Amino acid sequence: MASLPKPQKNRTLMKKLISFTIFILLSFTIKAQSKISFEKSLKIEHIYGDESYAVEEMQFEVSDGIVYGKITNPNKNALLNSETKLNESEVEVLNSFLKLVDKYQNNCQEEFTSSYVQYYTITKDGKEIKIFKFCNWEKLTYFDIKLTLFGKYLKKLENEEKKLNHKLFTFLKGKWKGNLRFDKVENGPVYNVEKFQKVNPKEEYFEFRKNQKLILHLNQKTIFYEYRIDFLDGEKYLNIFGDGDKNGEEFIYGHRFLIKELNENKIELNRS
Repeated sequence: MASLPKPQKNRTLMKKLISFTIFILLSFTIKAQSKISFEKSLKIEHIYGDESYAVEEMQFEVSDGIVYGKITNPNKNALLNSETKLNESEVEVLNSFLKLVDKYQNNCQEEFTSSYVQYYTITKDGKEIKIFKFCNWEKLTYFDIKLTLFGKYLKKLENEEKKLNHKLFTFLKGKWKGNLRFDKVENGPVYNVEKFQKVNPKEEYFEFRKNQKLILHLNQKTIFYEYRIDFLDGEKYLNIFGDGDKNGEEFIYGHRFLIKELNENKIELNRS
């Protein structure tokens, strides 16, 4: 077989060398992009709200070069484990967020001021950083990150919660009377509620209906609620919210109870 002329041989070798060099550079670039911006652990806590505050938290740990994340507050692991293995693009989301944290940890130009609270506490490898201003988090707010990293888990969790509420409705449906007036229930004492087939319409009683609807009949007055059973830290909670559409302009306070016992004829609750 005839050999290549020397100039053509050199050009071929040069092309191979350039291709190899580009490959090496790209490999370094990819590694640099996916490098984790913390060594061992990262915790992001977010407090938000106005008249009342809510607290959410997610944590991340590095093990053998892989980042694992979980939602630690609200903790619904007893219902469905939130631990998630992050891929390279998801690690980049955390890296981009931490760049903004470094940028804003001393100060930032606030986008607006409000009585609404938006606090961030970031703990990176044991070092705590607090950012209590309305900084521009771009598309990297707590909720953006939560949806990006835990979107699949949150969808599965929603389905599990629907199953739980449907299952518990088989116990709840019907009419119930408490041992105390509902507006007199305080923190501490157990609030016992029993099921009745027939009730006096002039007395106070609850009526659990399908589609998570709850009606309180009080002194011949009807108050409409929506309810939801939450599973937090291994405990079940009954959350009751005023139904704004049906109650009209009247403001109705919400309520939260720890379910101590639930069967076909009796519910034991603690105001929480």
